[in-house]
Amino acid sequence: MRASPMDDPEKGEKLALAPRAPRRERNAEETKKRILDAAEAEFAAKGFDGARLASIARVAGIQAALIHHYFEDKDRLYRAVIERALSVMAQEVWALLSIASASIERARGERALPKEELRGLIEQFVDALLRFFATHGALLALVRHEGADGGFQVSEVLAKAIRPLFDAIVERIVELQDSGVVRKELDPRHLCVSVIALVAFPYQEVAFHRALWPVDWSSTEMVAARRQAIVGMIEAQMSPVSPAGG
Repeated sequence: MRASPMDDPEKGEKLALAPRAPRRERNAEETKKRILDAAEAEFAAKGFDGARLASIARVAGIQAALIHHYFEDKDRLYRAVIERALSVMAQEVWALLSIASASIERARGERALPKEELRGLIEQFVDALLRFFATHGALLALVRHEGADGGFQVSEVLAKAIRPLFDAIVERIVELQDSGVVRKELDPRHLCVSVIALVAFPYQEVAFHRALWPVDWSSTEMVAARRQAIVGMIEAQMSPVSPAGG
């Protein structure tokens, strides 16, 4: 007969104290992820009014009742989809801002920042935006159109998620201006808005861009070329003008 843990008190105590894997929590998170993935595709394809919870449940492979269990209703599910899309990009940029802060501290003491280091920060910022809009561009275009039509109010969600990030980016640019790394006359808010527009527009206005320039905007070659062009434009805007004859 195989010994039972009860026959060995010490072994039984170790088993009792051993941490158990939170399987139920993992399953819940996996289920919510499947729901959010299916919901993002459904909302992007059909809009808020056209999306059906039954379709989302079918694609997610769950019962529709679970959507109500985790998200209560369609409005809250839509909000959760948008918040998730924004949070991934926001986390990347917040991490990048931490790196930028260290660079700015060095620039304050030296009154300079190596050109390669500044370009690296710009490239990482543009990369984060490119990944974001390549993944969620269709959904955000839909959100923009529905907001303009007076539909689902997303301004509060957007403001909560990205306004602190926007303000932090502006603050870092001002610090770089104070350190002499970025030209003083540049308005950092206009720069941020322009960069976002440069990245986002091809993903949000696909038909318009294809009419202007009929290429595959999602191809690896085009994304790389677009990235290089945007980074170059940002560098040109930020670089202080050299004194005449300098």
